Amino acid sequence: VTHGSQPEFTVMEIFADLGEQLGLFLDRAHADAVVLRQAKELLELSAPILRVAPDALLLPIIGTLDARRAIHVTERLLAKVVEHGAHVVVLDLTSAGSIDTFMAQRILDAVAAVHLLGADAILTGVRPDAAKTLALLGIDFSRLRVCATLADGLAKLRERAD
Repeated sequence: VTHGSQPEFTVMEIFADLGEQLGLFLDRAHADAVVLRQAKELLELSAPILRVAPDALLLPIIGTLDARRAIHVTERLLAKVVEHGAHVVVLDLTSAGSIDTFMAQRILDAVAAVHLLGADAILTGVRPDAAKTLALLGIDFSRLRVCATLADGLAKLRERAD
């Protein structure tokens, strides 16, 4: 039924259209929630913090650290240091992406924060490009133990325990 050139919609048609729009909105909200949950899971998996001795943790850095990820990883690491009473943290760069000055500084910030909690840090898996970047920052490495490989870093942990 129309009045002039304007079509009339029945109440049922309006409710059907609203229902369809609501359904699309809820589908999108569900999809967004799934994407957010998966992004959080990926973030957690990209920086697992493993207990490798009663008082030692291992943090393998996988991929690159952008600002958001660096903050997340550092917060989790510090919480785990306190939770486990860790005295040593091994930060392994073997699987890290290219290390620019921003990423190098975030790693060193994490080391400084670990030291403030009374734990030592061992940096392992430093590749030549990372060594060059870290050296350019002019960092004092006297409080940071560096080992060529993760195996060497874990050996240092065993020596400390003996």
